[in-house]
This record gives sequence, C-alpha cells and structure tokens, in this order.
Amino acid sequence: MKNFLLFLLFFSILSCGSNKSEKKPLKTVDCPIAYFAAEHKNYVFSEKNPINIDNLSFKADLNNFSINDSCLKYDDYTKYSIDILIIISPLDMNNSFVNLPIYAASVDENNNVIDMQYYSIKGNVDFDEDSKTYIETEIFSKIMILSSANKAAKKIIIGFMMDTKTEELLN
Repeated sequence: MKNFLLFLLFFSILSCGSNKSEKKPLKTVDCPIAYFAAEHKNYVFSEKNPINIDNLSFKADLNNFSINDSCLKYDDYTKYSIDILIIISPLDMNNSFVNLPIYAASVDENNNVIDMQYYSIKGNVDFDEDSKTYIETEIFSKIMILSSANKAAKKIIIGFMMDTKTEELLN
C-alpha cells in the first residue's frame, strides 16, 4: 500500500509539472515585407499532356495576402504567418479538386535568398448546379514560414512553382 501511495504521489507530480517541450516566443519582431513574384503570380494547369493553350483545365492567380498574426522570434527560429487569397478561373475542368504548388522565399537585407519553403495548397472549385459548370472560386490559405533566428528575413517573396513548359506557356 505504501508503494502504491508513493507511485500516486510521483505520478501526480509528473503530470502537474510544466511541459518543457513547449516553446514560448522570446519576443514579437517586425514582420518582413511580403511580395508576389511578378513572373510566378499566375499559374495554369492541364489534366492532359503535353500542356498547351488549347487544353488548360484552370488558371490561378495570386490575388492578395495579409499578415494578420504577430511575427514571433523563438530561441532558434522566427515564425511568420501569411494569409493568401488565390482566384481560380475554370477553363475546361473535369473535377473540382485543385492542388496549387506555392513557394515562399525569405530574403535578407542584401536581397540574398536565405531560405526557400514549399507548400501545397489544396481546394475545390465551386460548381453551379443550374448551369452545370465550374465557376470562379476564391481559395484562402494560411502559410506558416519558419526562418532561422540567426538570419532575419526582410522580405518574403511568394509565387507559384511550375515547370519550364508551363512557364513558357504563360510568357
């Protein structure tokens, strides 16, 4: 019985102790300025290969962004949160699902890229039951950017990732 009471006492002390693995931010820092990459602001996708102007499924545009949360510095990293608005314009779609490849480049005060992070934004394009067609849709997404605390990002550049063929098609 004595061992059982010691076990309960020990267990209660451990369970009520602070969680050392939770990291608390050291301070709030200035958020970097965010931009959309001019050459990667638009995106097109085709369900058919090879992609060409006649078989596009949809086009997407980076429309707007907002930094609504505080930028926080921890011991070993800084966290930035950016809300992004993407407009999807259906062209010849067979299903509503879209998967949009996005990158966020962290840039220092000398315009050197210090980090590149990649995201996959998923969503569904709205379908109009009356006309039986997909309609222009807004997709909102939040991306979390984690940057080394040793190198402060002064700018964040956001764009669509795409292969050479898709990039040539847009230009």
